[in-house]
Amino acid sequence: MAKKKIKKQKIRTTSASTQQAAKSTGSLETKIKKRFSGIYEGKEIYWVWGLLFLLAFFLLKDFLLLQKTMLYKDIGSDTINVYYPVLVQLSDMWKQGVPQWSFSQGMGQNLYPFLGWDIFTWVYYFFDKDGIATAMSFVHFFKILSAGILFYYYLKTLGISKYSSLLGAVLFAFCAYMTIGICWFTYSTEAIYFIFFLLAFEKFFKQNIWYLLPIAVAIIAASSPFSVYLSALFIFFYAIVRYVEEGRDIKKIGFFFLKLAGLGLVGIALSSVFFFSQVLQILESPRGSGDVSYASSLSSNPIFASTSILQGISFIFRTFSTDILGTGNDFQGWTNYLESPLTYTGLVSLLLAPQIFIFVDKKRKILYGACILLFIIPVVFPFFRYMFFLFQGDYFRTLSLFMSVGVLFLSIQALNFILKKSRINLILLIGTLVTLLILLYYPYFNNGNPVDNDLRNVATFFLVINSGILYFLSTSKSKLILQLILFLSVSVEVVYFSGLTVNKRDVITNKELKEKTGYNDYTVDAVAYLKSNDHSFYRINKYYSSGPAMHGSLNDADVQQYYGTRSYLSFNQLNYIHFLQEVNIIDKKDETASRWATGLISRPILQSFASVKYTLSKDPSIHVAQLGFDSLTTFGNVSVYKNRYSLPLGFTYDKYIPSQIFSGLSTTQMDLSLLKAFVIDNDKKKKFKDFSSLDLKDTTNNFTFNDYSNYTSILKADTLKIIEQSNNIIKGTINLKNKKLLFFSIPFDKGWAAVVDGKKTNIEMVNIGFMGLLLDKGEHTVELKYSAPLMKEGAIASAVSICLFLFFIWFSQRRKSKSEIPKASAKI
Repeated sequence: MAKKKIKKQKIRTTSASTQQAAKSTGSLETKIKKRFSGIYEGKEIYWVWGLLFLLAFFLLKDFLLLQKTMLYKDIGSDTINVYYPVLVQLSDMWKQGVPQWSFSQGMGQNLYPFLGWDIFTWVYYFFDKDGIATAMSFVHFFKILSAGILFYYYLKTLGISKYSSLLGAVLFAFCAYMTIGICWFTYSTEAIYFIFFLLAFEKFFKQNIWYLLPIAVAIIAASSPFSVYLSALFIFFYAIVRYVEEGRDIKKIGFFFLKLAGLGLVGIALSSVFFFSQVLQILESPRGSGDVSYASSLSSNPIFASTSILQGISFIFRTFSTDILGTGNDFQGWTNYLESPLTYTGLVSLLLAPQIFIFVDKKRKILYGACILLFIIPVVFPFFRYMFFLFQGDYFRTLSLFMSVGVLFLSIQALNFILKKSRINLILLIGTLVTLLILLYYPYFNNGNPVDNDLRNVATFFLVINSGILYFLSTSKSKLILQLILFLSVSVEVVYFSGLTVNKRDVITNKELKEKTGYNDYTVDAVAYLKSNDHSFYRINKYYSSGPAMHGSLNDADVQQYYGTRSYLSFNQLNYIHFLQEVNIIDKKDETASRWATGLISRPILQSFASVKYTLSKDPSIHVAQLGFDSLTTFGNVSVYKNRYSLPLGFTYDKYIPSQIFSGLSTTQMDLSLLKAFVIDNDKKKKFKDFSSLDLKDTTNNFTFNDYSNYTSILKADTLKIIEQSNNIIKGTINLKNKKLLFFSIPFDKGWAAVVDGKKTNIEMVNIGFMGLLLDKGEHTVELKYSAPLMKEGAIASAVSICLFLFFIWFSQRRKSKSEIPKASAKI
């Protein structure tokens, strides 16, 4: 009996202590809630900004404290080889007016379409080249904040709680697509544009606020017409999902789509100032209208051919971490670090997403299941992924962004239900955790294992920890404390994983910017010397790349401010690329070569044809003297040579050769014939009947430097005396003894207009993509002026559209306020 009493007393004591602990915990919870509500309620947005600010600072602190720049030397070399050079060039050009034609890009290109590609880059136009390199860190810092804030408001518009929206904001701001966008700038911008687009859609769909949608479409359209197609494709399916979710009459969705399409067209009209030129750039690029597109090869693949094993494995692992198969150059997954799947959205989202099926009705279960299947199909069967991108490339890119948003859409809703209903399906949670761990540890590789075991262990840790937090979050009364713990766990995880992508890479330091390396090497001194001593129009050839990245830079001229012949762009000038293809410098079927245009470096005779007057070299053993170049001077490790046989911009021909005959010549014959005659299309012989045709016997003789000198001397007999030159204007005079063709080694572009002796004159396309003017005997004044095609028309269309858009906003607000007055009077 005594023992039983003692036992009962112990039980009572234990029960009392448990109750006391619960009361203590509850009391602590209550105190925290009171304290927290006082500093949080009504100030949520400041908390969101502040927390994102702290996390972004921890991620980018080395960059923000000016120790590093976001110029990556590894596979992220596009930062050095494309983005930075183009931004420096646009910044320089803005000082003279609106950027249009540039002679620094290839042999000349319209750069106006690049102005609308990324509104975040406009801030760079206020800096010099060093300032741009430094400002990149702060721009990307702001991008992270913008992405998080927009996603927060998007979730709030969906009706998600403040806490769930905050967690979702963090997960999106540090997802793989945003983080990889730190070294491929357009990716992070695309993600921000897309979320703003979804936010604008929800504002229209739920609150009938219509004016944000055209603005969102306008921003997307100004950056890329192709992005308009992708966004429209996504919103088509997304709108159906939301229509069914909200229980609206599906029969009326057709009218809703018409309204969406109308607002979309308004957005495109607003962006006309950039959109028109963007469309034209794509259509008149090698990838848009040339023969180098992937469309033919990709569309010929079997529809239901399954994906490669490595691609499937990469998709699985990169859902856990972007870097689990290697960082940067060490990546060992499918294709490359950028174009492999980018689907990491935080490990907690993988645990949460399946839970949504516990809380929703049958109709939404079917709907969500169909959406998941829609995303799985292009992963399993690549043909549908190719089709998604209109057969333009074999990559994931924007599809990864759509998948990431889809996962977060489901997982954050699930979290919202868990917090609201205080329950979670434990069996499903355990099943999800076990499945994820099996996927994470399954031995996929027979020979060698590219998986980073340390990262796999870290992922395991966070999966287990977050599973426990989610379970107790659904059962414990101390929800606020557990919410704080979950937020801390997720924040540590995403910053840690994102830090590998951003920081575990080889970059240019701020110290290197000030040294005589990279784009600041002795090329700068050599170019300055040439500019001070030679004020004519000329191009410079370099036998080296100044860019310090693993891939040789082809856009040195953009940064170092000279005219060259090389260019690396997604959409190079069509006629210039066509010329390089026809003279056998690049392969007609090689899509990569159409972007990485190496110019005329391998063809000395063509350098004379293209007004290449000087050559720079860092290799003392190079035998440029044997190619007709004389040594001038040396700056540091850079030697300067002058071409004895260079031709000026604006020399003349009196003979032609039909393109059909030209295409049958050997490479050497092609080069020589361009020093003797201009090439015309076969159907233009009548127009040039006053000119004699080149005798092919003249191209088969053994070639000597005497011949070289004679050919160029003849071409220089009658040349344009240039009196004014800039990127957009060439003015000069010429005196001819007989009718000739005045040739300009400027790629043919519809934006160029010619005025001869005060009269507008047609520009002929000759020499497989360049410009020529037919001039009669006598003295002439010649003016070439460039105006970016469709720029003026686009500006007018945008101006009119903006005026009408603002008027309708004013009109709708006025109408709304008038309708509210009677209601207010009735209440009184």
